[in-house]
Amino acid sequence: MTSSGDLERVRLLTLHALGAACADAAETGSEINLTAVLQGDSSGPILPFPSTRATHGYIEAVYMLREETALHDDEVVSILCTVSGQTLADLGKHATHIDPRTAREAKNSLPWCVAASLILNKINRNAFTPEAISNPRILTLAKKVSCAVDPALPEDESRVTVNRVRGKPVECVVTVSLGSENNEMTPDQVRDQFRDDMAYAGLCAKTDAAIAMVEKLEGPPDINALLALFRKS
Repeated sequence: MTSSGDLERVRLLTLHALGAACADAAETGSEINLTAVLQGDSSGPILPFPSTRATHGYIEAVYMLREETALHDDEVVSILCTVSGQTLADLGKHATHIDPRTAREAKNSLPWCVAASLILNKINRNAFTPEAISNPRILTLAKKVSCAVDPALPEDESRVTVNRVRGKPVECVVTVSLGSENNEMTPDQVRDQFRDDMAYAGLCAKTDAAIAMVEKLEGPPDINALLALFRKS
């Protein structure tokens, strides 16, 4: 018998996967792959951002600095991201690129994700559109972002230090990023992310019906019901 907690997680995972499938299709210009909703890992994390997971703690750190210090890109002299060697390995060859050409490259670029976090203050699918990737403010700020490997830095820790035109440097360290086992996204955060994904996919009209269907689930989702919901009329 499925417990209420397990059932709630199945529902949230389904909503997260459904939104991601719709947004992925819109981003790549392909058909919505709802099979991915059924094949998702029920034990896996629900992550807050569409960028590579290794960037997430740094995005959060910038959010916190922006909120706590009213940081603005005009006052930034430089931004240092202290990283583990594993972080750079996870991000791959685009880890330190300051001028990504595609959404895929931008999602793996720590300088670009950090710069976009400060300027846009919301990293969702809209942050990886061609318009966002060519945003001159983001590209200018990305040039001020550098990465330094600290062998002693725990692999799950993210440290951002900002040198400003006036005042002392400000720093934020994230030890448990959102989406981690000990800091899971709340149901409201998952729903908000789903709404963002559906808006990006041009499916706002189906959002409430999809949420209602998922919240009535008593077990794994019915792929036929989902297909019916998203079938073009």
